[in-house]
Amino acid sequence: MSAARFLAALLCLGWIAAAEAQTAYKEIDPKSASFAGAATFRKTARLAQDKIEVAKAEQEVVTILAGKPETRNVAKPGDYIVTGTLGERYVIAGNRFDRLYEPDPGRPGEFRSKGTVLAVLLTEPVTFKAPWGEQQRIDAGGVLVKNGDDIYGIAEAAFAETYGRADKDGKVFVALDVPLAQQKAAAQERGESAHVADLDRRMALKK
Repeated sequence: MSAARFLAALLCLGWIAAAEAQTAYKEIDPKSASFAGAATFRKTARLAQDKIEVAKAEQEVVTILAGKPETRNVAKPGDYIVTGTLGERYVIAGNRFDRLYEPDPGRPGEFRSKGTVLAVLLTEPVTFKAPWGEQQRIDAGGVLVKNGDDIYGIAEAAFAETYGRADKDGKVFVALDVPLAQQKAAAQERGESAHVADLDRRMALKK
């Protein structure tokens, strides 16, 4: 590593440490979280082919949202490094990508999500070990997501930008970037009690 790159890395680490120190995060065990009665969501954002990079060598990837580091991960050769809609970069293990995404037949050059997840609202900032082994930090308003056997966090802005509320058949009936009252009306009309309860918690958190 050149002296310039080494200095840049030190400055980046210092900036990340300072950002993390501004918030007191509660250490939790994500496996102890209850998803009983949790609402179902489906990822609506597509992954564009030109936003997906296959790692050729081991490298650290820091996911930064709203100026704060959400998580660090190490991409290994063959892993996918994805740039999201908010400019955040994150890692998808090479052996998981095909289980999570498939080519979108209606939109060449893009991938769509295959399934749904359960999500519970976080009412305080938390930190925990993510399935990929690194420490993750999520602020209040973000969510804990259960995707198969994996439990991880998604920041509020990224979740609202990329997911929608889904019914029991996995069909998205309302996006998360519309007003909460409008989301609640859509959930009530469809008799989606889990979504109504989730929205009540979100509206209370905003007060």
